[in-house]
Amino acid sequence: MVFLIAVELIDIKGLRRILACRRHEFAIAVLTAAAVVVIGVENGIALAVIASVVDHLRHSYHPRNSLLVKSPTGHWQAIPVVPGARTEPGLVVYRFGTSLYYANASRLLEDLTALVGHGSPIRWFVLDCAAIGDVDYSASAALAQVVRRLHERHIRFAVANVLAPVHEQLDRYGITAAMGPDAYYDTPGEALEAFEATGRA
Repeated sequence: MVFLIAVELIDIKGLRRILACRRHEFAIAVLTAAAVVVIGVENGIALAVIASVVDHLRHSYHPRNSLLVKSPTGHWQAIPVVPGARTEPGLVVYRFGTSLYYANASRLLEDLTALVGHGSPIRWFVLDCAAIGDVDYSASAALAQVVRRLHERHIRFAVANVLAPVHEQLDRYGITAAMGPDAYYDTPGEALEAFEATGRA
């Protein structure tokens, strides 16, 4: 009887919609429903919360980072990060796909190595921070290492689309001072214009 009541509480149509759109969330929803039936409501909900947190961490651990390039019509578009890719000759505009923290900061270093260590020479490396809402202390150390590595190669490091709270964090961590003057741009387009201006100078 309890099983039949529990089955009637499950929104089958809703589950189908989730399955069509987000398979990982569907798996969590099915796990939650099964847990509620088998181990009870409170324990089932607790298990669902844990599964959701794990799924969120999995996404943030493997962010969708990209290289920004201009389309033929002049619009920015994101392409996968591959060794030696360039936004245009001498320039990389790189977007990190989520907040920077200890568990995913190594991805920043890996992508930097793939982009800078291969292909034609780079003069500017611009980090687009549109998706970065927070930078923890461990990630700031990785970011400082990025700045150092680029400066050692005589590559200018700049940032674009930085949220005010993240700007304050970079100031506190000493990243702003390490980058040097005029390293902040409101948009990737503004950074591109500044890069092109240095080429004409």
